[in-house]
Amino acid sequence: FTEIDSAYVPSPPHRSASQKSARGRAPAIPQRELLQGEAKKMLRAVLAVAAVASAVTPYPKGAYKGQNKFLGQKIGAELTVKNSTHLDINLFGALGISCQDEPYTFADNQIKLTSTDPNDCLVKKLKKDNAEVTSAPFDAAKNAVTLNVAVQLPGGANGQKIPFSLELDSESKKVAMM
Repeated sequence: FTEIDSAYVPSPPHRSASQKSARGRAPAIPQRELLQGEAKKMLRAVLAVAAVASAVTPYPKGAYKGQNKFLGQKIGAELTVKNSTHLDINLFGALGISCQDEPYTFADNQIKLTSTDPNDCLVKKLKKDNAEVTSAPFDAAKNAVTLNVAVQLPGGANGQKIPFSLELDSESKKVAMM
């Protein structure tokens, strides 16, 4: 402090070399503030990626299994999603069907079996058993597929098919719960 007419006036602070401006430039940003800024940018980037990822429709992956009773008989199914275009499907019990590499599409949370070729494994076996897969919605929250099937019983009147549903749970979910 310097003394002027018995009042104290603070003198300008002494600046270190890192705080002095060079050729009129602003003082350098301290390293800590720089790191905090970088951390904020990184956090924003992570949040943006998470927002985009949560907006994308989850895709069924891996094996889904389930069983139930239908007209007193145990019916079961296993659906294994191999990739984005093919899956394996096994129906056991009253319907003994096992088909690999069945083509499908996935849109609007629905698995849609797409083959119409009369020589396709699933098309042939479903026709032989007077059955059809009517839909296969995917529930992302439960990571489960509901396989909806309709079957015409022997002697059924007017070709009427009786529908039934099997909820197929993800095998990865079962492993995670153990």
